[in-house]
Amino acid sequence: MERNWYIICTKPRRERKVAQSLTELRFPHYCPLNRKVQQWKKRQETIHKPLFGSYVFVQAMEQQLGRIGSLPDVVHIVKWSQKPAVVPEDEIVAMQQFLKTHYNVLFTSTHLKSPKSAKMAEAYLVDREGVQIPANAPLQLLNLPTLGMLLYARQTKKRSNRAGQKVGSMHK
Repeated sequence: MERNWYIICTKPRRERKVAQSLTELRFPHYCPLNRKVQQWKKRQETIHKPLFGSYVFVQAMEQQLGRIGSLPDVVHIVKWSQKPAVVPEDEIVAMQQFLKTHYNVLFTSTHLKSPKSAKMAEAYLVDREGVQIPANAPLQLLNLPTLGMLLYARQTKKRSNRAGQKVGSMHK
């Protein structure tokens, strides 16, 4: 049988706990973490928060989903048309790469069919109420059509990323 990527819905703020349980059970998984640079008076911190609250991606065979769904902090496996929703691996890889290279990533729900239509959404995102993106940097977009999501971020200056850095550690 083939291993696919599935979406797990967790209890609120339990994404990391579910990810730890999946690690213990040796299931490949991905909990997309957004790096947010937080500026206080004299210091700057990078905070890692789940990009999609209450969701974790897991790679498994369909018959293993019952075992995964019975984990303590799992609410359910996300379904589409009465079947577990499958996310293509290339979308998982693209999301990983996008989050590695961008800070302060935002997303919007969309049903764009192609990368060209994702680029046309730039004007919509910039003018949308509540979206605060500085206008002096180019907008970077990633369309995830299976998820119906568009990730976006302003291209930021390259920052040094120390290996093994913990959540909330200071940057100078």
